[in-house]
Amino acid sequence: MWELFFASVAVGAVFLYVPGALVIRALGAPRIVSFVCAPFVSIAAYTLLSIIYPSVGVFCSWASFAIPVFGVFAVVYAISCVLQRKCSVRFVSFGIEAPRHGVVGRLGPRFDGVCLAWYIAVGIAVTTVFFAQNISPDSFAQEFDNVHHLGVTKGYVDSGNWSPFASTLYAMQEDASINPLPGSGFYPSAWNCLSALLVSALDVPVALAGNAVNYLFIAVVLPASTFLFMRAVFRKRPSVVPFGALCVLGGTAFPWLLLAYGPLYPNLISFCLLPAAAFCFVSLFAEGVGVAERMASALLFAVSLAGFAFVQPNAVFSLGVLLAPFCVYRVGLAVGGLSVFRRRRALGMVLGGLVAAGLIAVVWYACFKAPFLQSVVSHEWPTFKTFKESFLDALLFGFDLGSMRVALTVLVALGGVFTLFKREYLWLSCSYALACALYMVDASLDGWVRHLLVGFWYTDSPRVAAFATLFAAPLAAMGLWLAAQGAMLAGRSVARLVGGRARPKRGWGASASAMGVASFCAAFVAAAAFCWINYGVGAVDRELPPQRGFPSGSLVDMVSCSYNDVAPAVYDEEERAFVGEVRKAVPSDSLILNVPDDGSAFAYAVDDLRVYYRYLRTYGGDDETEESRLIRTRLDHVASDAKVREAVREVGGEYVLLLDQGPGDPSSPRRYLFTYEDGRNWMGILGITDDTPGFEVVLAEKDMRLYRITAA
Repeated sequence: MWELFFASVAVGAVFLYVPGALVIRALGAPRIVSFVCAPFVSIAAYTLLSIIYPSVGVFCSWASFAIPVFGVFAVVYAISCVLQRKCSVRFVSFGIEAPRHGVVGRLGPRFDGVCLAWYIAVGIAVTTVFFAQNISPDSFAQEFDNVHHLGVTKGYVDSGNWSPFASTLYAMQEDASINPLPGSGFYPSAWNCLSALLVSALDVPVALAGNAVNYLFIAVVLPASTFLFMRAVFRKRPSVVPFGALCVLGGTAFPWLLLAYGPLYPNLISFCLLPAAAFCFVSLFAEGVGVAERMASALLFAVSLAGFAFVQPNAVFSLGVLLAPFCVYRVGLAVGGLSVFRRRRALGMVLGGLVAAGLIAVVWYACFKAPFLQSVVSHEWPTFKTFKESFLDALLFGFDLGSMRVALTVLVALGGVFTLFKREYLWLSCSYALACALYMVDASLDGWVRHLLVGFWYTDSPRVAAFATLFAAPLAAMGLWLAAQGAMLAGRSVARLVGGRARPKRGWGASASAMGVASFCAAFVAAAAFCWINYGVGAVDRELPPQRGFPSGSLVDMVSCSYNDVAPAVYDEEERAFVGEVRKAVPSDSLILNVPDDGSAFAYAVDDLRVYYRYLRTYGGDDETEESRLIRTRLDHVASDAKVREAVREVGGEYVLLLDQGPGDPSSPRRYLFTYEDGRNWMGILGITDDTPGFEVVLAEKDMRLYRITAA
């Protein structure tokens, strides 16, 4: 099955990169920019079709998406090639020129291609070791949010309606009519759309398609996106850029935590794209570029913002946190350069920066008060740390996991100190410090201020921790570069001591060659030491917070635990095998009543079982149907209660599935999703036993039961 997994990754890369790259290249962008920014255009195109098709009655599939998108964009690219030959159109540079000095300068125009390949190679290696190696191709995170992610993807494929405004676990018409929680609304569904493309094209399991999309974004999209951002930021110091490849995946809170906690796949892929969007904005202010370059950057930036609306809207605010210090810095420079401040440039810079900061604060507050965002900013997740604990976690890259990254901490501190001397990079330190401050507020404070500052992320601290970790990558790259520079100086000193003061017969060239080799070896040792410490023994792990549900252990333990189906698991291998027997025993269109928190909520998406309850919470509210309320609370009285019998007939319930029936065996602990709450919402179903009137045992194995409803 691994061959199918990596084939899915490859096909996903084609869907994600080829259409967008054709269009961006047609507009005159360099190949590197066209490739890295391609996902923005591709996602925008797919999302547009997913909205249009249902309204005109077109069934969504890989063919109905790929044929028009690839066809139209290929024609656009062909036309642009003809026009460029006839009109001698010059490609815009986006402020990126080939390095001219130092070791990287020797690569000349090839530097960007070689460096991008290096980033992706490191990304593939690290992602394979930490993610792919610790899961099976079709395994899935048995966590709350994944019920929605996998269920929506399956609904997309089955119904042919991929609209982000129709994201529901009851996508088929026969299911929509019995939905216990009627209604559907907007949900950022780019991840689901990409997964559905793979399922539709290759007929792979929904879970495998989701894993392939995640692998693609972590191994390829994130490194490529980060490379382009680094290239723009370190335009005058391109030798820093290669070191970023070793740092971008070095944290724990991002991207790895988002794979396990939630899991938060929309935030995962949006943050993978975020550095490329930041590149588009930063390149607007590149020195020595013309109007065409700035217009191209502005256009790509606008497309990226539009794309984030359908990937995960809170990425726009994360991008704002990253770029706010940059805006303050650039406005300060612009105001300080005015003739009125010719003799008081520092005063002008301060005033300009204050005005920019004030405007940013006004926009932030206006968004906080926007009516369409109130359901987001008012959402409340409980705090779980003291301010001191959250400060130490942010300082040592522990964040929500308490898993310290000592080597990364040292490099970020070193890079931060460097920005104090090279002020053009100081905004990077400010962005990271601001993100850490937001995390501390989110993890430890309560009240109105918390919602104002971090409400755009549902006051959910892992999301804030994720982009804080992402913002640390440029600082860590600078720190590693400085460490390598120090190692190179030490290597040269050793070479001089070994070679003595005398010059060889061939003159200085041979000595310089020896010192070059020594410098390279020293830099390599410094980089290797960081990798060994950060990805290996340096991952000093403390006990994970119990409310997060993860065991104490390494990053590998965290991922493998969430994607594990060996008992104790929410939906373990024995339960999946039992569900397989259920599918053989009942007609495929039979509706099966269930308790979703025992793992059966996953049975719909991953095992194609038509269960009734697919959502995990909000039962008992005004939006729940009366039939559902009666079934949840009084199904065990179906033989004696006419209203319950009518409710069962109304929804078409024929069977009852219990994966954890009875009190259980103390020696074999059970796992439920956190929404179970001791089963208080499901007493009518949990109360069913083999002796309950109105039910007949169809299948029984250990504590798993399938009953036929005979009383209805």
